[in-house]
Amino acid sequence: MASRLRTGFQLTLAALVLTTLGCGSWKVVPLATNPGDNAASLAAKRVAPGDTVRVVLKNGQQSEFTIRSVEDGAFVGQDGQRVAFADVARLERRSTSTAKTTLLVLSPLIVFGGAFLVALIAFAASGF
Repeated sequence: MASRLRTGFQLTLAALVLTTLGCGSWKVVPLATNPGDNAASLAAKRVAPGDTVRVVLKNGQQSEFTIRSVEDGAFVGQDGQRVAFADVARLERRSTSTAKTTLLVLSPLIVFGGAFLVALIAFAASGF
């Protein structure tokens, strides 16, 4: 009986961990706010080392990487990949919603906790 409960708990925990991996979304980083602005350099001010970004280059190539540094004229990825600001057509930053992640984690715990409590009360009421 205890091993089944442990296995059920482990499966529930694994399911929660796997679902929280998807709690992020891609947000478009505006490249320009005014017609005369240098679009990509403005975008560089909106991302920071450690951010995961997805870029679409003007030639159509796409790339996803974590920013190690933002240098003069280029984003530099953790793997050393350099993407020149001038080559960027679209920039997106991965963001995680703390509220949505918390809700996603807590709601199954509340549901399973409530179900466990009901089962425990029913078990106690049955006279065992």
